[in-house]
Amino acid sequence: MKWKLFALAPLLTLTLAAAPTRVTPINPAEAVFAPFWDYNMQEMRNWKVVRGATAHPFGSTGFSWSRKNSETGKSAFLMERANPVPCARYDTLISCIRLPVGSTLKITLDTDAGTKEHSWTGKSPYRDEYAMPLGGAKEIRKITLEIFDTGKNAVTQGAFLWMGLRNSNNLKLITEQRKQFAEQPLDIFMAPKDTVPSYQPRVGLLGRGLRLKRIQDEYQAMKKKAGRELLTENLPDGYAPEKEMSDVLPFANPKIFGRIRDDNQKLRGLSGMLQKGVIAQNPELMRMAVRTALVMALTPNWDSTFLSDFADSGWDQRVFSHAVAAEEIALVLDYAGDLLSETGRQLLLKRLALEGLGQINYNIWKYSYLFGNNQLSVFTRGRIASYLVLEKAYAWNGQRVVPYTELAMQELYDSIDLLMHPDGSFLEGPGYFFYTVGSIRPALQMYANARGKKLRDVIPEKMKKLGAFGDTLVSTDRRGGLIPFSSSQGEGRHGAVTTYQFLAAIAPESQWARLYHDRLAKNRLISDLPFWAMRGDVPENDPPVKPFSELPVMGAMSSTRFLNGSPVKILMLGAKANAACHRHNDKGSFVLEFDGDTYAADPGGQNYADADAKNVVRADYHNMLVPLEPRENEKEAISPVDIRPSGKGDEKSFHAEISPAPASNGDIQEWKRTIDSPAPDRITITDSYRMAPQHKGARFLWITELPWKQLPDNTIRLDGQNSYALIRYPKDIRFSAETLTVRRKEKFTRLNFTRDGNSGEIKMEVELFRK
Repeated sequence: MKWKLFALAPLLTLTLAAAPTRVTPINPAEAVFAPFWDYNMQEMRNWKVVRGATAHPFGSTGFSWSRKNSETGKSAFLMERANPVPCARYDTLISCIRLPVGSTLKITLDTDAGTKEHSWTGKSPYRDEYAMPLGGAKEIRKITLEIFDTGKNAVTQGAFLWMGLRNSNNLKLITEQRKQFAEQPLDIFMAPKDTVPSYQPRVGLLGRGLRLKRIQDEYQAMKKKAGRELLTENLPDGYAPEKEMSDVLPFANPKIFGRIRDDNQKLRGLSGMLQKGVIAQNPELMRMAVRTALVMALTPNWDSTFLSDFADSGWDQRVFSHAVAAEEIALVLDYAGDLLSETGRQLLLKRLALEGLGQINYNIWKYSYLFGNNQLSVFTRGRIASYLVLEKAYAWNGQRVVPYTELAMQELYDSIDLLMHPDGSFLEGPGYFFYTVGSIRPALQMYANARGKKLRDVIPEKMKKLGAFGDTLVSTDRRGGLIPFSSSQGEGRHGAVTTYQFLAAIAPESQWARLYHDRLAKNRLISDLPFWAMRGDVPENDPPVKPFSELPVMGAMSSTRFLNGSPVKILMLGAKANAACHRHNDKGSFVLEFDGDTYAADPGGQNYADADAKNVVRADYHNMLVPLEPRENEKEAISPVDIRPSGKGDEKSFHAEISPAPASNGDIQEWKRTIDSPAPDRITITDSYRMAPQHKGARFLWITELPWKQLPDNTIRLDGQNSYALIRYPKDIRFSAETLTVRRKEKFTRLNFTRDGNSGEIKMEVELFRK
């Protein structure tokens, strides 16, 4: 489906043969001539980079510069485009760029109407659209793009997404068309207003029959006892999904790839809304879920960006958004189908098959790497839900769909077999672990429910080993969850209570049970039907903490001991050979927790849309050994060999050692790190190293969020809420500290312990105390 303004179409006919640059309309008001996001289109062949450097990360053309080579008064980055751009039908140049906050962007245009120049200061941490009037120009003959480093930000890199043109008058017509479309009533798609929903499904993706009836009866009894509604959003609050109608859906990275004008779109997901309606037997909430599904179906592009729908390009950002919409529309067809007219039902089924399954299958057919990371699991949620609903769709060839359902399940199992290991390892960090398992869970539950099977019978054996992942990485910090590390769209510490419940049910003797109980205490009522059905599958008591746990395949080892009743947790991180899996440059890093505080921290992940997101990948944002000179524009280091800690531990002592030099981007030739802790309150960390010849010294880094102060005798004190630590460092070490800002507001301190010389040993003595 495409928006159409037939009256405007003749105005946009371009005679492309007359110009070397292809100016491709994306709607009747705007066009793109520089598709930086698609590497295959080779836009950078049209540009000459004079200062700085470019690269090609996914979905953009990255730019960077080195402060070592910067010259006073000159831009840090400069590139030029001399290919003429016809612009007679447009009045504005638009440049979509992710610019470091505080830096200055300057664009100079040489046009047939003279030289145009404009400057902007980067204000958004995300991509922004920089608009520049063309002043009546009919042709842009040369574009000069410069970025000035103002020193207001440590970031020296960003990304170009696209450059294009706009006709402001035509844009007003498009805005009016969107408004008119959103104002149209949805009655033709819905059953008569006096229709009473049955609150029972056609397929039963999330449960059905007596089990569902028991959940509904239990809720009514709880409601009666409390004298009020217990689930939030049981009654509409003025939300009107029709008002959120747009060209795209906002479910996947809109602040990375989407348009600025869509940033305020607040279309809600409907799964929780629908399930609350089913549990509470609330007809208004059910109707709102149906209206939301219709708005999704009527949206032309189920992605969050026109980039995936660009006429000239074969690029796509993957079908994250399509899979969300497919699953939610499938749930509405299953549980609220009696509130749809036949017109509405057939519309949803058609869009589910074409824009949902069509796009999902296209991705799975094209990208083999999906099977080896989170994405196959994430997309399978929508894929399985869609197939199972189409199997039972009235007057559809349901039996013809069944083999495709079984193929989708087998491909999910194939992916799980690659992702998970017999020792419980999962090569990505907690954020992506939760994202992946949180997607596998509903796919398995929907399939088991629809096929009348027990959930445990469809869970692969490797998933039943994931208790070790929780045991090794569980955090003793009072914030709970897992110890965050590696990339994610946030810190990555917490999973959903439904994910904890699922993991606790399949590994009941692991720390997943503890995490589930902790999370449940904060979320007593969950609008998730399978959650209600599984509450009896988790033991009521927390299992004991394991004093020593490891995940050899992914290279993680941990110790949990107690000092006067307060937990002391040490985690050491390595990596599997050649594993490129959203990891940071943290191989050899450690985390130390004590008495509910994190003394030596890993900052975790940061939203990818943020221009600062790559900072947390750097080695110097972790408890690492790094060269004396800070690295610029550091890339992710992938080790060619396994980096695994070796060690042992029990309730009293812990010893571990690791050799992470192969994952140092060539900066360290030899490095052995040893952690020796004969008792919970005494820890010695020793680094023996030889740097690459170009490096004249080394820094031992300690990252913390806690207050600290420098004491006499080469000692640093860190203060927790009810405890403190003393860090004693050698006399030949220079100490310094600096503040790191993560996720725009969280403050960490980097404690630098610097030693001159190309090789040597740094030994840090740590002692823990209760106040």
